[in-house]
Amino acid sequence: MPFKFNELLQQVVDESAVDIAKELALAGDVSLKASLLVMHCLQRIAGGEVVYAGTGRLWHLDERDRKIYKKFTGHNHFELSREFGVTVRRIYDILKKQV
Repeated sequence: MPFKFNELLQQVVDESAVDIAKELALAGDVSLKASLLVMHCLQRIAGGEVVYAGTGRLWHLDERDRKIYKKFTGHNHFELSREFGVTVRRIYDILKKQV
């Protein structure tokens, strides 16, 4: 690849290009261009700064919670707990939080 970033940024470009291609069903050159645009945006916004990149755990939990709320029928607490690998009590807490 002709682009040179530090090792971490290079990995982000390479892996995000693959992810973009899969998720959006784009050709490799298009997904690489999209990945590079995002990387250049990141460099423009945060270049030279010390940036903490979290694991995304909270975002994934919020996404899971939205899915649970969307699938809730009013009486399927147990089924949701099994599908999402949480306790029935947790399903109640998630639904209460969404109201």
